[in-house]
Amino acid sequence: VKFTISTIHTPAEVISLMDGVHLEFPVIVMDGAAMYDIKEKEYIETKCLSPEICRKTENIITENGLHCFVNTLYDHSLLIFYGELKNPAEKELFETHRSSPYRNYIRKTYRHYDSSEQIIYLTVLAEKEKILRLEKDLEEQLGMFVRVTVYPSVYDGYLYLKVYSP
Repeated sequence: VKFTISTIHTPAEVISLMDGVHLEFPVIVMDGAAMYDIKEKEYIETKCLSPEICRKTENIITENGLHCFVNTLYDHSLLIFYGELKNPAEKELFETHRSSPYRNYIRKTYRHYDSSEQIIYLTVLAEKEKILRLEKDLEEQLGMFVRVTVYPSVYDGYLYLKVYSP
């Protein structure tokens, strides 16, 4: 049987979750924003946010008093830019994930902010009320230009909000 998977997770999470499973075909990752070839360790296809829409999205997130992780592709490597971590859940997420050989966390002061950025998605991890308010703001202001998903986290009282290209 020809078989692959589609998941909200990054290739790093797929590799760790599927340890021992030998997938022959590329996997669909990041909620459909990318296709990744595990054997070749490369992204075959991506659907990125435009730098302009990303800046607008980041401004809305900041106006809501929140922080986001910016997941950007550089030469088949996923770089996760981050700023000041604002809550205990973000801090724990960062501490538990940053040691993975498949995740590359970089302070946002090193980010290029130019038209060549390939921004796959933004992640916000915050309290439920703040996430639901942010979701509403993003839908109202950028509804046609972004796809917003909200889902539970392993951190009690916190939700994930991710912003992708539509």
